[in-house]
Amino acid sequence: MSRFDVIDLSSLQKPQVIEELSYEAILAALKADFLERNEDYDAAFLESDPAMKLLETAAHRELLIRQRENDKARSIMLAFAAGNNLDHIAANYSVERRLLSPGDPEALPPIEPVYEDDASLRRRVQLAPEALSVAGPRGSYIFNALSAGEIPTDIQVETGVPGIVTITYEFAEGGIAANVKDADAFRSAPGDVTVIVMAHEGDGVPDQATLDAVEAHLTDEYVRPLCDTVFVLPVEIVTYTVDAVLEITDGPEAPLILASANAAVEKYITGQHKIGRRVTESGLKAALTVAGVEKVRLNAPAVDVEPTRYQAAYCTGITLTTEVAGD
Repeated sequence: MSRFDVIDLSSLQKPQVIEELSYEAILAALKADFLERNEDYDAAFLESDPAMKLLETAAHRELLIRQRENDKARSIMLAFAAGNNLDHIAANYSVERRLLSPGDPEALPPIEPVYEDDASLRRRVQLAPEALSVAGPRGSYIFNALSAGEIPTDIQVETGVPGIVTITYEFAEGGIAANVKDADAFRSAPGDVTVIVMAHEGDGVPDQATLDAVEAHLTDEYVRPLCDTVFVLPVEIVTYTVDAVLEITDGPEAPLILASANAAVEKYITGQHKIGRRVTESGLKAALTVAGVEKVRLNAPAVDVEPTRYQAAYCTGITLTTEVAGD
């Protein structure tokens, strides 16, 4: 296993510290404890006794407390942390959530700033150790492509305390990194490294300013090994549409089912809008099989969309219709 084998966090087993919760189990334990402490109490009368309400209240409160402890445990794990909790984990790796759009507080109504989502930040945190490499591995090129706008303007090394080295990085305000959604790197020929760059906006093709900034950063002698020649290319887009018929069990529920299916398939195709990610028949059908759908007839795409390492798949339209099964 190489150092760049980024772990698929979704494939990890549930941490043992996360407790399985059951209100019924907690209530049963409280009842057993109550009867053990009151040996002369007739258990047959407990269900109708006002004391039962107290036990039910206590069980509910204990369930909430245990759930809160579960949430606390999740909040310090990279796989589960979200929002501000994830920001603090990222800070341990000197990674900051990107500002995608500054918004406009003077507008009416005010426009809130837009920051990168948790999934994107989580991936950059996983890649952060690759920034420490100076030997030019794939992960290092990808990290530096994703962080192209975060170029240090000054680096200071201090040893104020014996045995402790403090490295301070100073960055210029602003930057191009907010434009980069995904990147990949590979050896295209002996001594040649090709880096593919994908943008957040539109279908993912980056503008020339973004490409120039990434190339300038990756070809810097402090980033690129002297024996490497780096080529920075924009991602090529493979377009496709989704057209499917959903066989459902209840006609009147069709609008709700369509809304749910649309949301689910949009989530799937957004997740696959990355360099080299396939869009498969099985993946689309799984996303479209929401509650109330008995069968999915997929008309398009006719075959799996399989981008090369130079490409990304981009959906240009979704058409979903429903039919009541058996009609």
